[in-house]
Amino acid sequence: MGFRRYGFYEEAARIARDVSGAAGYFILHQMPELYSGLQRGPTSFPVQYLGANVPQAWAAGSVFAMIQMIVGFQPDAPAGKLYLDPALPDWLPELTIRDLRMDAAVFDIRFWRDGAATRFEVLKGDPLMVKQQSVATTTSRWV
Repeated sequence: MGFRRYGFYEEAARIARDVSGAAGYFILHQMPELYSGLQRGPTSFPVQYLGANVPQAWAAGSVFAMIQMIVGFQPDAPAGKLYLDPALPDWLPELTIRDLRMDAAVFDIRFWRDGAATRFEVLKGDPLMVKQQSVATTTSRWV
């Protein structure tokens, strides 16, 4: 999230891709609290630390932080606004989030890559509540 906030989107997306890829090596894709590996190669893979908890809450919750980072999700329930700053990486050309709840509002939102840009449409919920706003610290009101 910090990489994205400070404008290092590509680095943030690379971390999300690599963590997501590592999950494929663990039983039921359940992330342990700690894992390690060797330098990436065709025969290397991540290994769970001996005694690491599986699944671990912060490891399991990391997927939601990665999605938040990718779509630039910034809820403002008191103002009745959902701010987005989506930037899908090359390896994720389309994403649909269903039953996203903010206060009493429920949204389905579809994101897709259009060349280098990421577009979105509100499939369910009030589209007037959803606005695009930068997540970067230089223009964000969340500084």
